[in-house]
Amino acid sequence: MRLRQPIKKYAALVTKKKIRENEYNLNIPRYVDSSDDPETWDIRATMFGGIPMHEATLLKEYWDTFPGLFEALFKEMSEGYLMVPHEDIKAVTLEVPSIQEYKQAFSASFDGFYKSLYDSLIEDILDVNAQGKKDEVCEEIFNRISRVKLLDKYKAYQILSENWDVIAADLEMIQGEGFEAIFQVDPNMVIKKKSDDDDEVPEVQEGWKGRILPFELVQQEIHADELNEIIVLENRLREIASIYTEVLESLEDDELEGSTVTEEKDSFVAKEVRIFVAEALKDVDSPEIAALQKYLLLSKKNDKLDYIATTNIVAWGEMNANKDGTYGKPAVNSRIAQLQMEYDFPENSFEAKMKQVLMLMDEETQSKRELRIKKDELHLKIKDTIEHMDEDTALRLLDLKWIEPLVSGIFELPEDMINQMITKIIALQNKYATTFADIEEGITDTRKTLYKTLGDLTGSVSDMEGLAEFRKSLEV
Repeated sequence: MRLRQPIKKYAALVTKKKIRENEYNLNIPRYVDSSDDPETWDIRATMFGGIPMHEATLLKEYWDTFPGLFEALFKEMSEGYLMVPHEDIKAVTLEVPSIQEYKQAFSASFDGFYKSLYDSLIEDILDVNAQGKKDEVCEEIFNRISRVKLLDKYKAYQILSENWDVIAADLEMIQGEGFEAIFQVDPNMVIKKKSDDDDEVPEVQEGWKGRILPFELVQQEIHADELNEIIVLENRLREIASIYTEVLESLEDDELEGSTVTEEKDSFVAKEVRIFVAEALKDVDSPEIAALQKYLLLSKKNDKLDYIATTNIVAWGEMNANKDGTYGKPAVNSRIAQLQMEYDFPENSFEAKMKQVLMLMDEETQSKRELRIKKDELHLKIKDTIEHMDEDTALRLLDLKWIEPLVSGIFELPEDMINQMITKIIALQNKYATTFADIEEGITDTRKTLYKTLGDLTGSVSDMEGLAEFRKSLEV
């Protein structure tokens, strides 16, 4: 707009006379036609297949930009018609040398672009004029892009604009409050609405947020190990949820009607599962279990100590002892339950599945507790990191927040354009891949199949008369 240049399908340069003719209606579609060109079809290609040469020529800008690509993709099928003798068009396209040369030319055109942004935004952070710099960067991007064919300046401007909003907001805060704003964290205030009938909804604090530096960026770059621990726990919880679903789907109808499953039959009832498993395991016995149960019958301290000293079959070290060397009833019962849980029910039995569910529930509870603790600890650690960060680290993170996304977006332009080109080539190939003869053959095969299927049906006399007449219409 600033350059007052018409861009096909995006912008038009119109006169005051044209606006008057439209009764001062500034609705953009009156001046800019952004609709796609109508698609045409070649009758001969529809009947016999092949890609019309005149349709392939519509992609001439690609063939001119990438020498050798047309020859690598197409083979003459007949006069005026082409074929693609390749299964993987994308692979063939990317192997053409001019494609790589194009990418290299783009990289050369934007050589030094990252450093230019770094010097003006990071090195001159307290003095740079955000709006003025945006105009300069926009002009620089357009100049660099003009050296490379087929790239869309409008897309480049979109990338710049989307990223610059973040940069400009941060610069305004830093230049207004001073460099120390980078190290500030603020309460993260959120609205907690208890019900739809609430007229006044108070804001409550939910942790902290960086005034300039996002917590997510800091945790990715500085606390990656702690973040990975959280990701592992989250992945395991998702895996547990998936196993629940698998177990539910494996249950018989009568098992789904039991008390261990909710009425909706989409989850398990924890309390009922625990009761069922405890009942199923109550008769499970082993030498150690028997020895522990015998220990529970003892009441005198000396008898207990003598029993502990002489009974080697019990893994006493697996339990927490009292100060006097004996073991309390809760500890012993917990050990018995642990040993019983080691019992293996017959594979795929309902008991085995419920035992698996119970173990998953215990693991899920522990994992959720651990996840909550780790998230809280990491959150406070990030807060402390931002508040006590050194200047070099802060500038490095600003580089990653401001410049890296902008430059990465710009450097994706050639890849996007090449992928768009490949999509158009594949669409051209698929357009005439199915001929009229193929459709006719498919119809004939379907009629034959239906004809045979109808012959295998049985029914009343009137039904069979109707089917017989239907079959006559299908005879070929």
